[in-house]
Amino acid sequence: MNDRSNKLLNSTPTRDIQNRIQNFQNHCIHERFESQVQQNPDTVAIVFENQQYTYRELNDRANQLAHYLQKLGVKPEVLVGVCLERSLDLAVGLLGILKAGGAYMALDPSYPGDRLSLMLEDTQAPVLLTQQHLVEALPPHQAKVVCLDAQREIVAEESPENLGRTATPDNLLYVTYTSGSTGKPKGIAMPGRPILNLLDWQLQHYELAEGMKTLQLASVNFDVSCQEIFSTWLSGGRLEMIPEALRKDAVGLSGFIIDRTIHRLFIPAVALQQLVEGFAINQKIPTQLRYVIAGSEQLQITRAIADFFFKLPHCTLHNEYGPSETHVATCFDLPESPQDWPSRPPIGVPIANTQIYLLDDRMQPIAAGDSGEVYIGGAGLARGYLNRPETTAECFVANPFASEKGDRLYKTGDLARYLPDGNIEFLGRIDHQVKIRGYRIELGEVEAALTEHPLVRETVVIAREDIPGDKRLVAYVVLAAEEAFTVNELRQFLQQRLPEYAIPASFVRLDSLPLNPNRKVDRKALPVPPKTRPELSQSYVAPETAIERELASIWQQVLGLEAIGVRDDFLNLGGDSLLATQIINRIRDRFQAEIPLDRLLEESTIAKQTRCLEKLRGLERSPWKLEEGDRDEGEL
Repeated sequence: MNDRSNKLLNSTPTRDIQNRIQNFQNHCIHERFESQVQQNPDTVAIVFENQQYTYRELNDRANQLAHYLQKLGVKPEVLVGVCLERSLDLAVGLLGILKAGGAYMALDPSYPGDRLSLMLEDTQAPVLLTQQHLVEALPPHQAKVVCLDAQREIVAEESPENLGRTATPDNLLYVTYTSGSTGKPKGIAMPGRPILNLLDWQLQHYELAEGMKTLQLASVNFDVSCQEIFSTWLSGGRLEMIPEALRKDAVGLSGFIIDRTIHRLFIPAVALQQLVEGFAINQKIPTQLRYVIAGSEQLQITRAIADFFFKLPHCTLHNEYGPSETHVATCFDLPESPQDWPSRPPIGVPIANTQIYLLDDRMQPIAAGDSGEVYIGGAGLARGYLNRPETTAECFVANPFASEKGDRLYKTGDLARYLPDGNIEFLGRIDHQVKIRGYRIELGEVEAALTEHPLVRETVVIAREDIPGDKRLVAYVVLAAEEAFTVNELRQFLQQRLPEYAIPASFVRLDSLPLNPNRKVDRKALPVPPKTRPELSQSYVAPETAIERELASIWQQVLGLEAIGVRDDFLNLGGDSLLATQIINRIRDRFQAEIPLDRLLEESTIAKQTRCLEKLRGLERSPWKLEEGDRDEGEL
């Protein structure tokens, strides 16, 4: 390890860093946005479908909402719930809350009612921004409801003038919820100063020219959306908000990036491969792209990704790391030539005003080359977990290396080590928290939800990667009685309690859980999920026609199962949107026919997809290429 890495490993905040934190520009996000409005009033700030707002228009509407919210009692440290579909209203809502001095808490309309109820109860948000058609689906709550569509004219009666200073950078900015090991999600309380530090670093690290277009891809339930939105607006750029239907459609997403000439893109590392495949299918290269910023989990460089960036000499790839409790903590800029890219790039070095410590279980610095737990210090830390002082005290600990009292470190639970060049290499988790498709999941939360089922006596949930690059959640269950067991029933039960991404792909029934000599569950002894068809509520119906047999073969290859019936549901077999994309690609190659992602997920059985393809065949002269001997005109 060189001098640089030793300094990073054993560093305490230098006087220079302390001075930079103390002299940090003391202007809130909305105040800095307003300075951009003065400089670029007629520049387009946000576009959604066929609608757009200039900086002046967005500012005026956000000001009107802010004045209205203040009359409802919104001020510093007051949380406002935001349950809005993707729209210009969503942008106005977030900015209006900040201008009123409050903080926002996003509520995804697709989340189960139980989860939304818990979040509303935990925050006790006195005001809730939503849309008229979503009101009836919301769980019971005490908040004052403001429908931005139905009450648009009422809000428009307020003044469009700026409100002045309504909060400080030390006031709460947002609360975002992440999985909790007790079975209940926990709210991360993030003040404005850490986000301002991140945004200032971004504006210095990346050359963000006025008018640069950034894709708004992330859900506002996730912290990366804060980077997308506010780094764009604080640099005079244009935010291009993608419709919900395209967010998980790699082919559609790639087409959107090209059509809208997107310059900057934040994307989960696991989705980058899918996006590259989408561009290959479109047979187009997004030559206008300048920055691709990957995050959420370990970035893996495949041949397809390297080849893609070879064709984009003016585009750079960046690997950012940081839990939601600190947002971005480190960054690694990949070298200019993709031929020099490692298959698993490091997570880089700390961003401005941030320190990384790799420590052993006694909170002592590790030896050179050893692995240690990542502790994060500096300007980026959240306050802690909302209404959870004990959990906050466990995870946000006193910094033993600080020269000033009160400095804290966030204990991440991640393992890492220093490389000889001073960069940090991520090595995985030390507990049972996992990331699947970019989503952070506490396995304990999934287990807690599953054991609420009256038939489930014991359960263990783990993440498996039996096929390289295909990480899935697998639930092992021991039933309380010899009752009928179906995957459909367990999935439907969990859909009322968990987001879709946290529902296991496979359910394996066991007579008992394997135990080690210490009488603890031996997770390493849990069996590989069988390739046989899972126990479903519907009977097995074998494929008969040529198209059904072709589709069954495709499904078997993608899902890793030996037999699939024509009435079996794709999701109940362990399918998800990423696997659905593979099915779409193979259908295209085999039949020369295109089934959109949303249509495929709706027509989620082989029987329905067969009818869909038969209808397409009626519109096309020869949409298939069946090998000689496979064609059966009577069946087709």
